[in-house]
Amino acid sequence: MKRILFISVNDHVPWGGSEVLWSETAKKLSSAHKVSALIKKWETEPSPILQLKNKGVKVFYKCIKKRQSFRNRVLKRLLKINTEKNINHELDALEQPDLVLISLGNHLEHKLFYYTDYLKSHEIPYAIIFQLVTDLRGNHDAVFNRFGSAFLNAEKIYFLSQDNLDKATMQFSVDLKNSELINNPFNYKTNYLPLEEEDSTIYNLGCVAALNSFHKGLDVFLKTLSAKKWIESTCKLIYMAIVPNKEQIKRLIALYGLQSKVVLHSMNPIKLRFGVKTKLW
Repeated sequence: MKRILFISVNDHVPWGGSEVLWSETAKKLSSAHKVSALIKKWETEPSPILQLKNKGVKVFYKCIKKRQSFRNRVLKRLLKINTEKNINHELDALEQPDLVLISLGNHLEHKLFYYTDYLKSHEIPYAIIFQLVTDLRGNHDAVFNRFGSAFLNAEKIYFLSQDNLDKATMQFSVDLKNSELINNPFNYKTNYLPLEEEDSTIYNLGCVAALNSFHKGLDVFLKTLSAKKWIESTCKLIYMAIVPNKEQIKRLIALYGLQSKVVLHSMNPIKLRFGVKTKLW
């Protein structure tokens, strides 16, 4: 029986799409291995974490302190207080695993190499799952070099698309031979229907996502829908989500004349996040 540790670097929101892949993998492996997870402690525990515990996954919580004032953060930098100490204490408290799998929401998340430096120094093999790689965030050589070293020292690095792999290869200027493409689970039956030009059927397309232009590219999607081909089609898109770019999306709908094509339908993000059933329409 192997000891496998999952680390979620996501400390921003209690739960999100990037958490599904590693948590589902942890649940499946828990039937044959000793599985643990290191995550941030939230005031309200997300229901998927409770499911992990029910499957026998041992959950540990990070030593995350409350956000400090700007003055204290500056003093911390001037005094060169080592931010890696908390991470070392977190991992020292765990049994040495046979493998660590790190779920990385943002490919330029600096907390990654705090973990990978520790794992390398303790000769613990690790793999990384990249949930997001974007070319909209730059950095300087010293940081790129440190990330590149963390990636190349991994047993495996998993990408969710070829585009993400290509972007990472370009940014870090390294041949990621230890990479592999995997699919995020999408557990819905889908029927692909050809849209015939003479077909008068109205197709309602649903998009469940946060109205976040940066992450979801909804502004680019609306620009595409404004093309004559889609304006004259029988498709109608229903966005089921709210914030943070709702007003921008509404203005783009008006700007591109898509009022009859795109409908915004609000959903409760709290209920959605914690698995509470919500009536969509």
